[in-house]
Amino acid sequence: MNSVTKRRTLLSITLVYFLAYFALGAFSTLFGVYLKEEIQLSGTQTGLILSIGPIVMLFTQPLWGFLSDYTRKPRQLLMLSIIVTGLLGLLFLFFDRYFLIFAAAILLAVFQAAINPLTDSLTLNYTSKNGLNYGRFRLWGAAGFAFAAWVSGTLAEMFGLKVIFFAFAFSLWISAIFAWFMPREGEFRRAEVGKGLVKLMRMPRFLIFLTASFCVMGPLLAHNSYFGLYYQAIGGTVAGVGFCFLLGAGSEIPIWNTSGKWIEKHGPHLMAICAGVIGAIRWFFYSFDLPLAWVIILTLTQGLTIGIFFPASLIYIQSVAPPEVRTTAVSLNAAMTSGLGNWFFVLIGGMILDAFGIFSVYRFFSLFTFIGVILIAGLALTKKKPPSTELAAKEK
Repeated sequence: MNSVTKRRTLLSITLVYFLAYFALGAFSTLFGVYLKEEIQLSGTQTGLILSIGPIVMLFTQPLWGFLSDYTRKPRQLLMLSIIVTGLLGLLFLFFDRYFLIFAAAILLAVFQAAINPLTDSLTLNYTSKNGLNYGRFRLWGAAGFAFAAWVSGTLAEMFGLKVIFFAFAFSLWISAIFAWFMPREGEFRRAEVGKGLVKLMRMPRFLIFLTASFCVMGPLLAHNSYFGLYYQAIGGTVAGVGFCFLLGAGSEIPIWNTSGKWIEKHGPHLMAICAGVIGAIRWFFYSFDLPLAWVIILTLTQGLTIGIFFPASLIYIQSVAPPEVRTTAVSLNAAMTSGLGNWFFVLIGGMILDAFGIFSVYRFFSLFTFIGVILIAGLALTKKKPPSTELAAKEK
């Protein structure tokens, strides 16, 4: 690969992350507000529409991963999913009835489910082969999301809430252009995919780590749904909620830039444990009526949780998964976290909220995060060989 091609590849990965997460930030931060204020749906209707995405992704993300591994055309699938997701986002401009919006949300989730795991898999394969830091690219996703949280709010005040759908679609379509220049994955025979998937699902260590990811990442994602209620319960304002989200996303940027070196030095197990402990402690503190200043300070630890745990989990999963189904393995992890994990902890968190209040929701989050830490610690203590060595031994 010559220097011009390499620079183009690096720039393309950076811009795909920035623009894809910008689209997500512009859409997700104000979509619920749009449904309530513009369409005037009930709280239950709004909640059902917002929760359908994780349920759909639970089933569709593994399918996208398997399709990528089978066809060996991840870039083309990524471009397709990005373009169609942008088109489906514009459908909300024409619908004002609940069942039509609900159906559009399902379709949107089907294609949106492919974007993150395919992008992560392409990037991680490229960085591992070329000795680069995955986090240096992923940090641009955090930057794009944080920037969108501010820009979309400003644009919505100027032009109305419908502007978020245009920002969503056009950001994705621009990213689709750069997705074409994403790195190419190696070729494997299609017949190997089925055997590799069977081998993957028979690996107890992989399944245990998926469960740990569910326990750690699920509460972190569900927190986005409940933090506003918590912050206002302790005397904060709506504007303060937005500031904390911006601060949290911003705290991820420097961590993404350095986490790869930490993981390389200390290993994915130890770094995932550290990230999980930090998250569990944060949720435990949130289970009390804290001063606002303390909450803002604790928000800064978000980068130490997601900015370390997410790349550590990807690196571990890529190292233990058979090469021919690595994208499927990454997609299964995404389904367990952003799909099942997000949905489960939002649902159960809502039940706990009604029965015991917002502080108990965060006690629930803290408990399960500690369970995830214990599972990873068990894997670390029973690890006799590095994951790659263990896999090689099994294949002989």
